[in-house]
Parts: sequence; structure tokens; C-alpha cells
Amino acid sequence: MKIGVGYPQGLDPTAALALVEEVDRAGLDSVWIAENPYWPGAFATAGAVAARSSRVEIGIGVVSAFTRSPAVLAMEAGQVQRLSGGRLVLGLGVGGPRVLEDLGVGVARPVDAIEETLVVLRALFGEGVTAHEGTVHRLRDIRLSFPVAAPPLVVGTIGPRMLAMSAAAADGIVISAHVPPAEIERIARDHRAAERTGRRGRVTAFVAAALDDDPALARARLKADVAETMVRLLRIPSLLPVLTAGELTLADLEEAAACARDGRPGDVADRVVDELCLAGDLAAVTTRLERLAAAGVDEVVLLQAAEHPGFTAHAAGLADRARALR
Repeated sequence: MKIGVGYPQGLDPTAALALVEEVDRAGLDSVWIAENPYWPGAFATAGAVAARSSRVEIGIGVVSAFTRSPAVLAMEAGQVQRLSGGRLVLGLGVGGPRVLEDLGVGVARPVDAIEETLVVLRALFGEGVTAHEGTVHRLRDIRLSFPVAAPPLVVGTIGPRMLAMSAAAADGIVISAHVPPAEIERIARDHRAAERTGRRGRVTAFVAAALDDDPALARARLKADVAETMVRLLRIPSLLPVLTAGELTLADLEEAAACARDGRPGDVADRVVDELCLAGDLAAVTTRLERLAAAGVDEVVLLQAAEHPGFTAHAAGLADRARALR
């Protein structure tokens, strides 16, 4: 198994890039950069990470396929691939419906759109596109001016139709954070079963995490995020079966959301954090990683962990655990 970290967007760039250097030296496997609404752009950040590291993979996880033309995606990703010496992983997704609506971006047939974007990107990283008349994209006479090997193209999703498409057309999947471990395991196994014979894409799981020798302190660092995330996710009916696939009930999740609305995030139940996140000392985190590795997860990306005090003291130990699970 590989273990990566989420780029610490909560830190100022100087501190964040210094931490990237520490992660690179410690032997962890990847740094993943999210592109959330109105945050710093993922590709510019990835270029900075490439310049300040020498070995970690650089994951873009994920960018919306609807906010850029495939040609612009190929231009940006191709340059990061060159700057990093071939260490890029490009993650594509749909994006939040409300944000896309605010941006004036229409989303039609998202599964077909992502699949078509994968096809066009592979062509652009190769000989280019002479003419493409698809259901979503229409391009003509487009070629990159620089040669570059295609990075792995992965899709961020937990929906069944998108997962099925990804097993056939992508180089892997990225499973969103705050998904119960039982559901991560099911998605990983189903993805493996759906892959064509002889094809094995990568399965990456994002998990909100906090490492500390004091489990109570580790949980406390994650409670506000869990509470606020539940407010957002519970507005999406299609996610309810996913969120309740493990040990938690809808009532448990609604109570966590109420903690955010009432300004009392510290009241989120410990068992909610334990189900949806990785919180505790290195031994406790390793136990959960072993379970995910057994289910077919290739890489776990620890979100938020790098922003917490003392993370670098655990980085080398995490790298050792990752090597032991390969």
C-alpha cells in the first residue's frame, strides 16, 4: 500500500511547501492537491510541489471536467508532468452541483462527459485531435506543442454508474473522504471485479485523518470538519445509502450536522469520528490501513493530517507501515 497526504491548503504557501519537502524526505508516497471552489488553483500548486520535491507522486484530486476544456486540462497537466519528471496523477470528477450552477456551468450526462474527456485527453497526450464531434466536446485540429507522456487518469467517484465506467475506461478511481470503511471496502472489491481481465487500475481512498498519541486529541482535531461535512453531504439524497452503509445511522449523522449548526462541534460523538476518519496513534491507524489494504485499496491519502502539529514526527513511521503493507 501507498500512503500519501493532502496538500495542506490551510497553511500559508511557505509553510505548506516546507512540509512537502519533509514528506518527500520521510518516504511517504504522494501529495494530493484538491481543487475546491475558490481555493488556490490545483495546477499552479502542483507545479510548486514539483519544484520542491524529488520523488513523491503529485496527485490532482480532483478537478472538474466541466470547468475546463480538455485541451486546457492537457496543457496544464502536461506541463506539470514535465516539471515533475513524470510524477503526476490526474484526477477528474464532476464537482458540486451548486457550485457549478453558481459558475453558470451546465452539467449534462456526467458519466458520458467524464468518459469522453478521458478519450480526448488520451488523444491529446498522443498524436492530438484532428476532429472530435462528441456529445459533450467538439474539438478540431488540436495538438500540444510539446511531447509528454500521459499521466495516469483517475476518476473521483462513489456512484455506481461512474464506478462501472471508470473500471473500463480510467486508470483508477479516487474514493471520497468521509465514506465508512465498509463502503470503501465494497467499492474497492466491486471495482476490482468490474475490471477487464489483465487490467488493474489503482484504487485510492481519501480519508480525513489526525495522528496523535492521545486519541482524544486526535478526534478533537477532526470533529469540526466532520460536523460541517455532514451538513453539506446530508443535502444530497443519493449519498445517504453510502454514508449509512457502516455502523452509523441517519440519526447519528443528523446529530453531527446539528453540532455544526448549533456551534458545538466538540459534541460530535467519538464513534462518528472513528467511523468516518482515521484518528489515533500510529498503531491504531495501521490497523485500519491493514483492513483497507486487504480489501484492495492501493493508496490511502490522509487529508488534514499534515496541517496538524507534530505530523512530521509520524511521517517516517507511516512510510515504514506503507512499505510493510506492499
